[in-house]
Amino acid sequence: MSHLQQADPQIFDVLQKVVLKHLGLEDVVDTVLERMGAVQEIILVGDYVHGNDSGKIEIFLIGEQLNMDYIAQLEEKIEKLIKR
Repeated sequence: MSHLQQADPQIFDVLQKVVLKHLGLEDVVDTVLERMGAVQEIILVGDYVHGNDSGKIEIFLIGEQLNMDYIAQLEEKIEKLIKR
């Protein structure tokens, strides 16, 4: 999806909203982002960007006054959920 976002951000935004609404995740994502703090960007880096599943997922969070305690809790929950 990141290639689509780079090629046409408007189409990416529309498709992302449709998928989130269809899956019922829009409210969950909004709540999580609010609790994380003033997130300006979430950047996926490493092997996943190139479509390689090396088992390691690397993400940079860019923002001000991020709730690092909450983010650490999310990290633990996600690691258990996806077993990584």
